Amino acid sequence: MISAINRGRKSGKVSLVLLAMALLFSYCGSAQNRLQRPDTSSWTLYRIQEASAQWMTPADWNATSKDAAIELDPPERYPAMRFAAVDGGLRLSHKAALEKEMNDMISFWTPVEKLKVNGMDTWFWTGRGGNAGLRYELHVWLIDRGNASLVVLAFIPEEQVPTAGPVAWSVVSTIEGY
Repeated sequence: MISAINRGRKSGKVSLVLLAMALLFSYCGSAQNRLQRPDTSSWTLYRIQEASAQWMTPADWNATSKDAAIELDPPERYPAMRFAAVDGGLRLSHKAALEKEMNDMISFWTPVEKLKVNGMDTWFWTGRGGNAGLRYELHVWLIDRGNASLVVLAFIPEEQVPTAGPVAWSVVSTIEGY
């Protein structure tokens, strides 16, 4: 009887470990699985004509047009996002140029994940860095629009990635061509 109880305890520990691993893998799954379109009934539509792309954000986000790009800041401050057009489709030179431009603020880049955002070929990768005690992640989406690409950047402090990361993904899930 005692050996049966001990076996049950051991299998219970194994079950908890397996459950924890399953939850971790479901959260850390592919980027494609994070693209779930939110309810956008009260969201605002934005467009970048040069990339023939449009997307939506919650209506209470502040938008500013700066250097031929649109910068968006939610009331919670993060994720701070920037949308800009780049000439040409998906190219390694675009990725290399983006990484070089941000080289002073990013110390580590993850490998590129290839996915589809509403049928558009997309490259996604993240960078991690820090400055003056602030650790952060930079999420980068490069979305092919044929003659142009849409670059989306999301700046998120490291401690806010679990909450602000999904918000950035929900905004990206609304990107469409027009």
